[in-house]
Amino acid sequence: MSGDMAIELNHQGWMKAEEERARRAAESPVDDGASLTASGTERP
Repeated sequence: MSGDMAIELNHQGWMKAEEERARRAAESPVDDGASLTASGTERP
């Protein structure tokens, strides 16, 4: 495999991982109370 091909495959893998990370970040997070504690707000 050429160096250019290896770089391209690495880039494609990184892009796929980044898309998955962004998809997960866009989902509604699970509220474990830590974010409320860190933000200084009280629970409702």
